Amino acid sequence: MTVRNIFRLRGVAVWVALGFLAATFVGACSDDMRSPDQERAAQLLPNRNEYADSNLHTHEQARLVAGKYASRLDLIYYDADRTTPRLYFTGGDAIVPLTTNTNGSLQLRVVDFHTQFMPLYMTIDMNLLLTDTPNDTIRLAGKDGSVHTSDHGETIGLPLPESDDAEMEGFYIKSKGEIYALIDLMLPVPMKIRWHGKKQIPTPQPLIGARKTAVPAPKTRGKQYVCPYVSQYYSPCSILCWG
Repeated sequence: MTVRNIFRLRGVAVWVALGFLAATFVGACSDDMRSPDQERAAQLLPNRNEYADSNLHTHEQARLVAGKYASRLDLIYYDADRTTPRLYFTGGDAIVPLTTNTNGSLQLRVVDFHTQFMPLYMTIDMNLLLTDTPNDTIRLAGKDGSVHTSDHGETIGLPLPESDDAEMEGFYIKSKGEIYALIDLMLPVPMKIRWHGKKQIPTPQPLIGARKTAVPAPKTRGKQYVCPYVSQYYSPCSILCWG
C-alpha cells in the first residue's frame, strides 16, 4: 500500500467520522434539545391588550389639547447621565401639530426641524398619553418615539443618528393653551429638546350665505354717518347711510 493510498483512506475515515457525529448531533437536537415552546409559539406572543388599552378614556382631554402650536424648540446638551444640562446648542421656531388617535392618545410629529447651526434635519414621531389633574394642567408623557435625521442629499461622511426610544414629559395649561415639555431624543449624543408651544386659535370664518342683520340707522336728517352691521359671525363691516 502506497503512502498516497494511506492518506486517502485516512481522509475518508475522517469524513465518515464527521458525518456520523453530525447525524448524531442533529438527531439529538431534533429530539431531546428541541424546545417544546416552539409548538405553542402563537400562545407565547405578547397580548397587546395586556399593555395597551384600546380605549384610554381620555378622548375629551385629547380633543382639548389637539391643535397646531406655534413653538420654540431649543436643543440642549446634557451630561452622560442625561440629568444635568451642560450647554445650550441651538434653537428655532416651528409649527408643531398634535392630532388625536382613536384610543384617546395624541400623536406628536415634528417634520424636518432645522436651524442654521444644525447640519441635519430632524423628524420626531411619538405617541403621547394624557393624564388629567385637579388643577389647570393635563400631564403629557410619551415613550418609544422615533427620531430620524436626514441630510437632504448632502453627504456629511458620518452615519446619520436615529433612535426608537425617544421620551417626553410635559404638561398642557388649559387656561393659556400652552405646552411646556422636555423631549429626550435618546440619540448617542445626550441631547434634549425643550419645547414651549402656544396653541394657534383659528380665526372664525363666516359661512357662505350667512344672513346679515342690519343695525337700524338713527333718525338724523341731512347728515352723513357710518352705519355698522355685523353678520352672525361678527365680521366687521360698515355701510354708508343717509338720513
